[in-house]
Amino acid sequence: MALRNLYNDGRFQFIEESLNDVTKNFINSQLRNVTHAPTARRWTIQDKAFALSLYKRSPKLYRYLKIHFQLPSISVLKKVLSSVPFNCGLIKPVMDYLKLQSEQMDELDKCCTLIFDEVSLASGLYYDSNKQTIFGYEDLGFLGRSRGTANHALVFMIRGIKTNYKMPVAFFFTKNSIATDKLKQIIIHIIEEIQSVGFNIVATVCDQGSTNRAAITALTKEHTDEKPSQYHFVVNNQKIVIIFDVPHLLKNTRNALQSCNIEFQSNKVAKFKYIEQAFQIDRTERTYRCLPKLKESFFNSRDSFLKMKVKVAAQQLSNSVAAAIETFCSNTSMPAEALFTAEFVSLIDTLFDSLNGSSVYSQSGKKFRSALSNDSPHIEFWSNLLPKFSEWKLFDKETGKLHTAYKFIEGWQISIRAVMVLWSNLKEKGFKYLLLRTLNQDPLENLFGQIRQHGITNTNPTCYQFIAALKTVIINNFGVALSKQGNCEEDYCKSVGDFSQFLQNYAAEEIDTEETSDSSILDSSEAEIISGEASAYVAGYFLNKINIPDCSLCKQSLFADDASGKHLFVMFKEVDDVTRLKYAHDQIINLVDTIHTSLYHFLDQNGHLTNIENRFKTYLKEKSLIHVNYLCTEHNCLDQIIDKCVRINLYKYVRDQKVLKRVSDGHSKKLKKFKAL
Repeated sequence: MALRNLYNDGRFQFIEESLNDVTKNFINSQLRNVTHAPTARRWTIQDKAFALSLYKRSPKLYRYLKIHFQLPSISVLKKVLSSVPFNCGLIKPVMDYLKLQSEQMDELDKCCTLIFDEVSLASGLYYDSNKQTIFGYEDLGFLGRSRGTANHALVFMIRGIKTNYKMPVAFFFTKNSIATDKLKQIIIHIIEEIQSVGFNIVATVCDQGSTNRAAITALTKEHTDEKPSQYHFVVNNQKIVIIFDVPHLLKNTRNALQSCNIEFQSNKVAKFKYIEQAFQIDRTERTYRCLPKLKESFFNSRDSFLKMKVKVAAQQLSNSVAAAIETFCSNTSMPAEALFTAEFVSLIDTLFDSLNGSSVYSQSGKKFRSALSNDSPHIEFWSNLLPKFSEWKLFDKETGKLHTAYKFIEGWQISIRAVMVLWSNLKEKGFKYLLLRTLNQDPLENLFGQIRQHGITNTNPTCYQFIAALKTVIINNFGVALSKQGNCEEDYCKSVGDFSQFLQNYAAEEIDTEETSDSSILDSSEAEIISGEASAYVAGYFLNKINIPDCSLCKQSLFADDASGKHLFVMFKEVDDVTRLKYAHDQIINLVDTIHTSLYHFLDQNGHLTNIENRFKTYLKEKSLIHVNYLCTEHNCLDQIIDKCVRINLYKYVRDQKVLKRVSDGHSKKLKKFKAL
């Protein structure tokens, strides 16, 4: 009654004026479908995208919500995902979409960076019967697949410089780290393809991983112009500068300071112990703290998680820490030597600010935390600092020996020079200022965070789960990250337009049906063990699933005349004296066993190949492994049996590999514990 009164009073106008698009679409979908039977409901692509984000977040919660709301069936959501082709390498739907978007964009808006990074995955296989492909193997797209089991995803993303957009454009699955030569080929290939759809890659952004550095170095030597340098390479006559992710450079600097003493000027040495000492003095001897953001856990060098967090490094190397050290030195709580550490910390804080500005004008009185422009102090600061980097030396805290393993100094030098060249090029194009935070890889790190939130915080997804999560995030135009514990700042980037609308080209209208599983047969005992008496039961199962004509010769070829010892399990499965189960002929039982044995051998060598079912059937014919005397020349049911048997054994192979991995991982953990004793 209350709802009717609201309607009569015209107070539903607030829905149009106050609610966001997602809420309005959801309410509209409820009103549109509430009177329809489940099979008569229809869903817009926005309805499906929103429902998909809910389902991927928590399937159990989605099933509960489906009781109370009109929501697409799970089978519809799975069809949405399967209808959008996301294959390793360049993501074709995304590239097609970017080409359409670039035709409507201003030239300056097309300027973007290419970000790439790896994320750890759980090794595990999954068979997709629609694609006849086992996911979980190393897959480098146009460079091919290999038998190695993948445990990392290498992802490439573009990020706008003038306009704040982002879009993943390619992904690859690798075993451990990718080879340098292959990474180099992939970078060039992606840049050329991005250029071909109308976007202008002006910089690459990555961390200082050894493979990244080696690939970048090779590119600067092999793809250059008349003025080669360490900080740029050329693709199709377009200069692309090399920038190492500034937050990673900050962490690398802090890590080096924890292990080494850093001489940054003659007779000026920074030591991490003075940062820790300042924290201890501030914590124990003062009523109000100078360093309230620092915590004792930040100084636990064994905590690898905290060591990875940028905010920990930023707080340890902050202006507040420098001021605290100077304060404690002035009142003799700390030795005068600590002033050098304060000077170094202040320098790093300023350097980080100068490459991390997110607003046009300075914030909190820090003049370098602003956009780069003709009037800003950045260029002068960098020009004065660059020659001083060559004087920096690292000495091992324990031995005092010169340390050369850390590469952060070179990283700062290359990145600063690259930004200076980039700014010069962008000014010529018409840029008035440059927000330097657009030159880091936070958007990609945040994408990884969103992917890990799928499936009740699936922090370590498999390859197949990664693809499904990546699709869901992109279809929902990145949505909103739910976790506030991420390692990066919010990037405030949006998708390049509304990608979900573009999916109308791929996602046809589906009718709600009950959810089914391609591999549901594996839950039944027929697939548990294919050996001995169980083989006869499984062979009978296949005969029950195929279409057998009313032909005496066919039945004579497929069914046993009398039950034998091989059919003991089948006979005991009968619930009474009435024969309900199928008793397969010996040659059909042998066929099932042959396919199982041959397929496992074939997959051990060729499981990474695509079109796997058809390849294996060809293999069976070439090796003449099928020995069945089929009496009927008019009908041939063998192909149906082979199709069923091959598919179920592919699912079984994948499941058996999971079991073997679980056992192997268990033994490895026990061995580690034993060695630790």
